[in-house]
Amino acid sequence: MHAAVGTTLTDERVVVTDGYSSVGLATARAIADQGGEVLITGRPDESPEELSSTREDTESGSLDRTRIDEQTLESTDEAAVKAFFDETEFDHLVCAGSARPTGGVTETDTETFRAIIDSVFWRSYYAAKHGVERLGKGSSVTFITGTTAERPAVQFAATGIGNAALETLMKYLAVETGPVRVNAVSPGRVDTIGLADDTRQTVARALPADRIGEPEDVADTVLFAVLNPHTTGTVIRVDGGDLLV
Repeated sequence: MHAAVGTTLTDERVVVTDGYSSVGLATARAIADQGGEVLITGRPDESPEELSSTREDTESGSLDRTRIDEQTLESTDEAAVKAFFDETEFDHLVCAGSARPTGGVTETDTETFRAIIDSVFWRSYYAAKHGVERLGKGSSVTFITGTTAERPAVQFAATGIGNAALETLMKYLAVETGPVRVNAVSPGRVDTIGLADDTRQTVARALPADRIGEPEDVADTVLFAVLNPHTTGTVIRVDGGDLLV
C-alpha cells in the first residue's frame, strides 16, 4: 500500500472498536506497522470467530505491546460507549464489526434477528455517534461492513441488513461531520478461521482474483481509508471481484 505523500500515522492514535476479530486484529497490526498507536476495545470472549486464535493473538505476545493496547468495553451499552469516548484522546476510529450467520428472514426468530442487527449496526452507530464528536480535520471514521450489504446471502440475512444500514449511516455522517472523513470498507469472502486448502481453492476458483481474501487484505484497505485525505463518503470494496460474478 502507498500512502499519500507526507501522510503517516506516526504519533496518531487509532481506536479499533470490537477489534478482537481476525480482521480487527490484523487492522491493529497494520496501523502499528505504520507507526500509529492502537487501542482495541471490546471483549475477547465475544469474538464470533475462532476464539482460540483470538486468545492466542492477544495472549502470546504476537501483538506489538509498545503500540497496541486493549480496553474492555461493552459496546452495546450506549452510556458506556459515550463515557469511554468522553475521556479518550484519539485521531481515527475504526469500527471493526462482525459477521454472524443466522439464516433467512422468515426462518429466523425475531429475537435472534434483532440481536444480530443490534450487534452489527448499533455497536458501530454508538461508537461513531459519540466518537466523531472528538474528531476534527485530518481525522477519519471507517466502518468495516461486507458484500452482504449488496448481495443477499440467506445465511447472513441479519448481518447483511445491518451492513447496509451502516453503509447508509456512513454517507450521512460524511456529509454531516465533514471535514472528518467517513468511509466503509466492504470485504468479500475472507478466510478468518484457517480453512482447509481444498475449501480455499474452491472459493478462489469462484472469484475473478482467483484467491480467497485474507484479514491482511482488509487491513490494508482500512489503512487506505484512514490515510487518504481525499476519500470520504465511499464504500471501498476488497472482495476479489465477488460482486461481479
